[in-house]
Amino acid sequence: MDQSDITLDRMRTFVRVAERGNLSAVARELGTGQSTVTRHLRELEEAVGAPLLNRTTRRVAMTEEGSRYYAQCIQILRLVEQASEEIRDHRGALSGTIRVSCTAALGVLHVTRLIFAFQARYSTSASTSA
Repeated sequence: MDQSDITLDRMRTFVRVAERGNLSAVARELGTGQSTVTRHLRELEEAVGAPLLNRTTRRVAMTEEGSRYYAQCIQILRLVEQASEEIRDHRGALSGTIRVSCTAALGVLHVTRLIFAFQARYSTSASTSA
């Protein structure tokens, strides 16, 4: 196996097992068999070239390498989720030009307040995603 065998699914499985400490609980949570969870872990360990978990009949504990790898996996998975959220947010973002034609009095008394409220509402979401 090589580095291309490191998948997000295998990372997620590893992270859940590391957090739960129980392969069968993670299998139930993911709606899959325990053999699939075990296979994901074995393939991930082969791909990274180090044991990540110590397994006994009663519990699962991370190795020293597993602890370091877990911290990196959390960051990677968080970045992947953040990138997906930014794309979803950007696709739903408003954009374009608004033109309003009205008398000066109406603009000063009513429209300006509405434009500032609109700008405050929608410019903050655009500036946080930039």
